[in-house]
Amino acid sequence: MSDNYKIPEQSEGLQWLKEHYFDAEALTVKVSQRTYSSRDLKEVLPTRFHVKTMKIHTLNGLICYLEMKENEGGQRQFIHVISPEIVSLKSFIDVDFRDRENLVDICAPDFKHRFGEWYGTEEFIINLQSSFEKTPALERLLSVVGNVLTENIRTEKDDGITQEVETRSGPTLVNREDLPNPLKLVPFRTFPEVKQPESLFVLRAKQMGSDIGFALFEADNEAWQREAIANIASFFETNVPEGFKIPIIA
Repeated sequence: MSDNYKIPEQSEGLQWLKEHYFDAEALTVKVSQRTYSSRDLKEVLPTRFHVKTMKIHTLNGLICYLEMKENEGGQRQFIHVISPEIVSLKSFIDVDFRDRENLVDICAPDFKHRFGEWYGTEEFIINLQSSFEKTPALERLLSVVGNVLTENIRTEKDDGITQEVETRSGPTLVNREDLPNPLKLVPFRTFPEVKQPESLFVLRAKQMGSDIGFALFEADNEAWQREAIANIASFFETNVPEGFKIPIIA
């Protein structure tokens, strides 16, 4: 390092920054009829006070909010269906401030079952009974899973979709049967006020220590999400109180 170079003391460095950056005026230069600034500038806007976003958990809660007629000031609003689990009531863009108010957020209850993850037999059966609508396909799945013999996951017949397992059909009788695939099941994955979409799943089984593991893998390319969003939009089109002209974006 050159002997002529001197690192400024901390106080000197802060003073230099203050004089050359914080207190310095921005310079503007015109090049080819375009104006450039020597530093980034942000417009200082008057303070705008937003309402605190209300958090609710049902679609009917938003209907009740609209019926309260809190919007007496005539603020234009719209409903934004963001996903099968999230809906928002927002204001239109304020032309002066170029932003929107987020008035209400609605979040669906958390879905408990995690697709693509392995569960032991007992936990898998509990999840099937608590997180899915009761259908003939679900009843058949419960019957097969509940009777699989722990020591008899067969791999001789496994083409990636179909697996053969041995199941109990009585005190001593053992049957060989294929795991049902693909399955059409109806999980609880969106708001309870709308129809739950039916989806295709692939069921897999494997040995997990002394237990048998089961997993469900989604096989519908997330088509259920598009159906659920459409169902939510239809709910609002039907249930928004008369006299409210609120656009619905889904």
